[in-house]
Amino acid sequence: MRQNDNNHERVFLEKVRRTLDDSVENLDAQTLSRLTQARHNAVEQVKSKPYLRTHRFWLTTAGLVTTAAAVLLAIFLTRAPSVPQYYSAIEDVEILAANDSPEFFSQLEFYAWLVEEMDDAG
Repeated sequence: MRQNDNNHERVFLEKVRRTLDDSVENLDAQTLSRLTQARHNAVEQVKSKPYLRTHRFWLTTAGLVTTAAAVLLAIFLTRAPSVPQYYSAIEDVEILAANDSPEFFSQLEFYAWLVEEMDDAG
């Protein structure tokens, strides 16, 4: 069904195109002259207004800057936060300076959990 719709649309557009082409070929000289003058006037107006080109430049530049900022922000927000290296050194010094046995530090997670459970209980 869709192929048939596309075919009808294509036939319709071809008829419109032929009709418009035929009408252009049959225009009188005065109308052709007026169309040519209008085209030249439009081109001259664009040439005499350089701010149109400058405006387009700034819009393009603003779009590029915005896109770059969005990409950098996405990269910054999606990367995993890094843990500073000095934390591991401080933990090592604390372990070495402590009076507790090394077994205590091997079960540190258990003791942290135990303290949390005791705080919740009472």
